[in-house]
Amino acid sequence: QRAAVVVEFIHSERRYYEQLQTLHAAFYLPLRQRGIGLPQLSAIFGNSQVLLNLSRLLLSELSAATKAPGATSLHLAHIVLRMLPTFKVYQQYTAGCHNSDEAQSHIRREQPEIHQMLLRAEKEHSTSMGAMLLGPARRLVTYGLLLKQMVGHTPPDAAERQPLGEALDSLNDMCKLLDDSLRDQHSRTRVAELQRQFGESLRPHMTKPLALPHRRFVFEGVVDEHTGRGGARSGRHTRQLYLFNDLLVNACAPTSARGELPRCTQIVDVIHLSKVTLTDDSKSGGSFELKMMARTWRFSVNSAEDQLEWVKKIKKQVRFVNKAFNERGKSIGFVQQNVGLLRDQLTALQKQCHFLEEQVLEATTVLCALDAEQQEDLLELGALMGSQGNLSLTVALSAPFSDESVGALKSRLQLREVEKAELHTVANKCIGEIVSLMAQADEIKERHNSDSMCECMLFSGN
Repeated sequence: QRAAVVVEFIHSERRYYEQLQTLHAAFYLPLRQRGIGLPQLSAIFGNSQVLLNLSRLLLSELSAATKAPGATSLHLAHIVLRMLPTFKVYQQYTAGCHNSDEAQSHIRREQPEIHQMLLRAEKEHSTSMGAMLLGPARRLVTYGLLLKQMVGHTPPDAAERQPLGEALDSLNDMCKLLDDSLRDQHSRTRVAELQRQFGESLRPHMTKPLALPHRRFVFEGVVDEHTGRGGARSGRHTRQLYLFNDLLVNACAPTSARGELPRCTQIVDVIHLSKVTLTDDSKSGGSFELKMMARTWRFSVNSAEDQLEWVKKIKKQVRFVNKAFNERGKSIGFVQQNVGLLRDQLTALQKQCHFLEEQVLEATTVLCALDAEQQEDLLELGALMGSQGNLSLTVALSAPFSDESVGALKSRLQLREVEKAELHTVANKCIGEIVSLMAQADEIKERHNSDSMCECMLFSGN
């Protein structure tokens, strides 16, 4: 069973590599040939070329592992452990998913001929570019699932049990970081979608766009709003509430044109969570109120469970907004200038990351070239030694040689192995620095988002 999982691991990596090749050949290169600039390509494809190189190298190592003496699963465990520092590039890729979605949409919207070209490529390959770009964001999860299966089929006393367990634990930690990043990306994407959906109906309620750096989508659902306290102006209206981390948007019930999905386009109110108090009527089993100075909004839902969910989520965001203001707002003399300073710091970090990204791409590209040359040398050496099929590097380097040709090939293989090790070290060092810069950027973004929210609260009302 372990052997079957190893085979699936290799087949899965080969499929993934082919998908990355298709992404590069059918989408990246044609866009570049059509004059799309490198900044836009980088926004769309991120570091997918580095991922392509790494997949190529991983496939090569996995292939060599099947020829090496000993248990293939043990070799696989050591390969994954050795590649773990390099896998951190997936954090960088995932962090750019939101920008990728926006950049794709912009190009398709602004350049119809490019959109048509992409549609033809998508039809030819029976998939969308967006789906292919999402694949790398879930790749480490696939590795983790396969390793989990392998651990489950490995006896506790087997030599590979410990390295497999270590690799699985490390991958799970990485996957958690990526999942958190993806959730944040999806939240930001939803904010952008709603801004486009609401369009001009936001203008009477907000002086700034809905999609701001700090704003995140949290929750949405259908409720009933109760207006008035009896009399002719009393009423009950179906509403769609959209909860963000600092706002609650109260919209009219979804409507749809023929052939379209229902959606909300008319805003009733934008409620600022920093200014409201929330009360819930536990006896009614389904209603809650928001109060802000002289205004009161009364909502009801179908069940006590729905009421509890809404109240819990709104209270959490009210606490979040107030905490952010207490921690940052009161200590800021000039919020707007502070937000600008943080943006400048982020820009500087992004430039450093870009420089390191280029070094990683160069190192992994050279690594792939060296590996290809090494495979050719192994084939030639195998032919000289009368081997059936490809030799593994371990066998090739340990075998005795009887003539100068074999000796020269072995020397060249050893030299290339040293060069590859040095390049791996360079790439891993750069990747480590990128991850460190990303952590610094995340810290600055957190402060920037808090200050951006405080700026809205203090100066613009939204």
